[in-house]
Amino acid sequence: MTVDAAAQWRVQTNGTITIDSSGSTATLTIENKKMQVQILSGPTGAKFQDLPSARTANAPQLVAGTTDQDNSPARVLAIDIPAGTTNLQVLWTPQWSDQNFKAVTPPSVALADWGLDSHN
Repeated sequence: MTVDAAAQWRVQTNGTITIDSSGSTATLTIENKKMQVQILSGPTGAKFQDLPSARTANAPQLVAGTTDQDNSPARVLAIDIPAGTTNLQVLWTPQWSDQNFKAVTPPSVALADWGLDSHN
């Protein structure tokens, strides 16, 4: 993707966010369910951040007379993306123990080439 200005990849969650020391793997936890989220590729120095679920300074302005709803206790898992051309791949892997699940890293497919079977 190419962006003219710095951007941010963001996912809002009601889960607890834990980020490993490298910043490249995060775990989202709700009750006894966990989801591992990994940065497979991204801009140099890409790291996860745990942020409050609140409007950012760069977010579009609200319509006059309206306000944001309180999203507490939701949090935001975020990755800063500098201006320019970059490739960001984030892998989501469920970790719950009551399923017999084998994680498979999908192939890297350009967005323009996505289709119903492009990641098989």
